[in-house]
Amino acid sequence: MSHATEQEVLNAQWNAAYAAQQADEARMRPSVLYRPALMRDGNAWCALYGENIQIGCCGYGASPEDAMVDFDAKWNEK
Repeated sequence: MSHATEQEVLNAQWNAAYAAQQADEARMRPSVLYRPALMRDGNAWCALYGENIQIGCCGYGASPEDAMVDFDAKWNEK
């Protein structure tokens, strides 16, 4: 039976901490916190928070994930 070296244990701990940090950051995305409506708009996807695009925040993309990423970027614009 072989045992993990101290370095292997430290690497595993670092990897676990990094994965936890990534998960925390993902949970803090505006598209996760505010859950915009996701709908098709022609050939694109639209993530919309609010009544319409004039008074709300929206993101567009070729896929639902792209629309959510664009939504996050638009949400964080000043």
